[in-house]
Amino acid sequence: MLNLGIYNGKRIFSRGSIKKITKKQNTPYGSDYALGWDTPSNRGNSSAGDFFSDSSYGHLGFTGTSLWVDPNQKIIIILLTNRTYPTREKEGMHQLRRKFHNEVMLTIKN
Repeated sequence: MLNLGIYNGKRIFSRGSIKKITKKQNTPYGSDYALGWDTPSNRGNSSAGDFFSDSSYGHLGFTGTSLWVDPNQKIIIILLTNRTYPTREKEGMHQLRRKFHNEVMLTIKN
């Protein structure tokens, strides 16, 4: 994805396809979703945190996992969690993701 469709020296996806599926679609109106990806929220409370660029995209999982890709900064951050153990009655995953992504980005940038 960071190489815009090229893997191991071979084109797997066209550059245009990568751009199209990772661009915010505004569908439904006001949505932050791309085609199959989430993008940082314009409302300032994105689970990606505060340091991913506007061209970033990611995906969130029910168990708390997340994947965020910033093509401008060439950074990918993956969080693997299991919030369902020992119970599904846990809250706060959104804020945990934000804090995690912010701390990792601060560490990388410093």
